[in-house]
Amino acid sequence: MRKRIEELIEQHRDVRSALARLTALFDLPYQDAEPHLYAARADIGRRVMRCLKFQDEVVLAPLHERGLLSRIPCSASIESRTRELRLLYSAHIVDWTAGAIAKDWPGYIASAKRLNVLLHELTALKETQLYPEAIRLLDRA
Repeated sequence: MRKRIEELIEQHRDVRSALARLTALFDLPYQDAEPHLYAARADIGRRVMRCLKFQDEVVLAPLHERGLLSRIPCSASIESRTRELRLLYSAHIVDWTAGAIAKDWPGYIASAKRLNVLLHELTALKETQLYPEAIRLLDRA
């Protein structure tokens, strides 16, 4: 279990690296960032979806199957925050089309930065509270 969680944490690092590449574009004028922007956004989406799928497989499904998820105090909050963040990201993608970004580059940057903060906070919560408890409970089950 510990090895699989370490793989999941490595995927978190990959997501953070992809976010850093996107964030680096924010220092550029839109015209300079635009050729790289959509690939960066797509890369983040792919990495996040891969990570969520792996998390479901490695952590959440085994905890649910064994009736252990409710024994982790932060689990309900993490599930709720994950759903909320997914909805926010979906709305962000719908709202910030190529045309909208071109018209309001500073607004897009502010919106993306807010989402990035929420993602970093949620990831930290998973790594410090959910995953250690999952290891403890699943290794005993």
